[in-house]
Amino acid sequence: MQKRNKIKVYQIIAVVLCIVSAVAISSFANSPEVTERSIVTMMGVDSHQHGVTVSAHMLVGVPGIAEQEFRQDMVLATGRNLHEAMHKFNARKGRKVEFGQCGLVVFGAEISESGILEDAKNLFSARVVSGGILVLTTQGSAADFLENAANLGEQTSENITKFLTKFQNTLEMPMAVLLSYLNGELGESGASVVPIVSFGDTMQAADDEKEALADTDKYEKTEEEAEEEAEESKQEDDAHSDIVAAENIEEADRADDEDEEEAQAGEAEEEEGDQEEPEHVDIVSLNTAAVFKSGKRVGYLTAQQTRGYNFTRSESKRGAYLLEDVTIKDETLGAIFSEVRSKNVRTRTSFVEGKPKVAYTLNMRVEVVDTHQLVSLLGSGTHTRTDIYTAIEEAFALQVTQDIHAGLQAQQTLNADIFGLQHRFWRTQHRRMAEYTQNPASDFLQDLEVEINVRVRAV
Repeated sequence: MQKRNKIKVYQIIAVVLCIVSAVAISSFANSPEVTERSIVTMMGVDSHQHGVTVSAHMLVGVPGIAEQEFRQDMVLATGRNLHEAMHKFNARKGRKVEFGQCGLVVFGAEISESGILEDAKNLFSARVVSGGILVLTTQGSAADFLENAANLGEQTSENITKFLTKFQNTLEMPMAVLLSYLNGELGESGASVVPIVSFGDTMQAADDEKEALADTDKYEKTEEEAEEEAEESKQEDDAHSDIVAAENIEEADRADDEDEEEAQAGEAEEEEGDQEEPEHVDIVSLNTAAVFKSGKRVGYLTAQQTRGYNFTRSESKRGAYLLEDVTIKDETLGAIFSEVRSKNVRTRTSFVEGKPKVAYTLNMRVEVVDTHQLVSLLGSGTHTRTDIYTAIEEAFALQVTQDIHAGLQAQQTLNADIFGLQHRFWRTQHRRMAEYTQNPASDFLQDLEVEINVRVRAV
């Protein structure tokens, strides 16, 4: 009897395996061939007078080519909303366009100012892309960003994503993924930080840095100056909007005329083959960021403010750091390059005399890279090794403290809780926070008291 039962079990297992195999074979048979698919690896979103323009780098399957099954292509589509524009990709390419492998989404400057929250929510809620996709913004249009990426080399979209991913959990630049951006915007803090990546030359990068600083410090200007700058900025924005609209009208007309899509796509490919070799561009800005509140860009963080923001994040463990000025017993050493090898940050919340207080305690291990300067000092015999490293540790702690204060000052100036402190207070001081918010005169960011303690061990 037992032997017969075992045989029946084996028979059942065999039948199940046969059914599963048949279903799998049928699924594979009905799935499109690799050469019939287009896989989006990076996408950009820009505003348009009739809605939005979506640009995408995609790998397009090429039938009949044995050595290379894919070629890289860039496609633009315009629609009244994000989903309509993305849906037009299928008609454009005449094949299934897949977004599941997309590793990066870039929002242009204009749409960042008008608002990206709804588009970000739609991307996530519709499961078009994963919640771990990197989110960036840029100083120009997202379409220009993708075009510049194409000038960096072959398979650039994949390489840029890998390149930026290396900066995750470092101090060089803030990293935001779609899910963390949405958590910041939709949580108690209602604000998020999105990194800015720019292409061009070093002079343009310096201009962008000045623009970010001016935007953050605009509260210090007089009302007349602010109005004059606002008028100039409006004129520039209007001119830029006219240019963007003019560039995209032809694209929108082609997208709406389905009868001519294939012919125009062929003409576009022929014209692309006749174009001259594009000039080489470089990534020149990685260490600044844009501040978003309620989905709209409300300001920028300078490099110093971005560093301060990163230092308080437990995820940022390591990274390069330049000590701008080190002095030993009234003798100036100048700038010293170093590497943060490990960092631990502890954040404590409390209420003091009815007002919120946050205390940051940082413990870091730092490696001095510019050892030739230290060797020359030790060789002179005027300073001991202990004196030198103590001075470096003190200078490092002071500069990090200044960076964090600068980031917190930007948070207060922009009235955007980018450090996520309100969320932390609600989680750790819920009862006291509830009492505090009952007071109509309470202003969390203005009332917030900050204490910073930095301990550095240089090696």
